[in-house]
Amino acid sequence: MGQETARQAQGLATRLATLSRALTEVDTLSKAERLQLLAAWEYVGARYRTIHALLTASLTQRRRPSGSANDALLTVPEVAAHLRVVPSRVYQLIRAKSLPSVTIGERQVRVRRSAVQAYLERKEQQS
Repeated sequence: MGQETARQAQGLATRLATLSRALTEVDTLSKAERLQLLAAWEYVGARYRTIHALLTASLTQRRRPSGSANDALLTVPEVAAHLRVVPSRVYQLIRAKSLPSVTIGERQVRVRRSAVQAYLERKEQQS
């Protein structure tokens, strides 16, 4: 883990500990303070989900054989990590038919790596 990543993880852990302590006193907070606390929790949660998706994508890429990596099936969190967006944005792109996907079973959505690359190329041409 790089020094910058370690610093960011430490900062998030410190912020989480502060928020945890604040939760024990939530009854004493005003409505505005509670809303502010809720927003902070959502921010920290989103950051942790992003870090988790990046780590998962990194580990998955290392396990994949190099010959099939170009057109491998990616999970939504992996695509989100690659695009540096939240998973809900990836689902929006899939629903809008901007990003082709494959559904495995009833709920498991996968996106081909080549589809992500094609999407990025289309967006670059539009810019």
